[in-house]
Amino acid sequence: MQHKEILERIYYELLNFKGIGKVADYIPALSSVSPDSYGISLATLDGEVLSVGDSQTRFTVQSISKVFTFSMAIRMLGDQIWNYVGREPSGTSFNSLIQLELERGLPGKSGVEGGIVAVIPGKLSIAVWSPELNSNGNSIRGIETLERFTTYLGSSVF
Repeated sequence: MQHKEILERIYYELLNFKGIGKVADYIPALSSVSPDSYGISLATLDGEVLSVGDSQTRFTVQSISKVFTFSMAIRMLGDQIWNYVGREPSGTSFNSLIQLELERGLPGKSGVEGGIVAVIPGKLSIAVWSPELNSNGNSIRGIETLERFTTYLGSSVF
């Protein structure tokens, strides 16, 4: 299955996957966002860019800004970055400190505040925006999108 087919399949499978979470109303910039918003974009290393859904809708980046900071840090530190940053989701609330304690201060990744950006090293990056959050503060459709994407593609994302 091609990337475009995978994105469209996932998008339409999850389009009505809503009403089970809530928007992060404790963040003013997100409190007025429609919980129905849902967009996916993918970019490959060879320049292919694909998008589906509300991918052109402007939104506040919040925690997605960490990806840009991480990109700058990895450019400066290379593989040494993994001495300071973890690679796994915590499964805890976005503002929980327990993962830092359990992992000796290495933060994990998450789909907090509605946005997720993930990569398949050497191949592509994928971004998902859907502001409806689960009880841990993670994007419900974002997590499900990445789970289905990895299943259909047969590859893992970070």
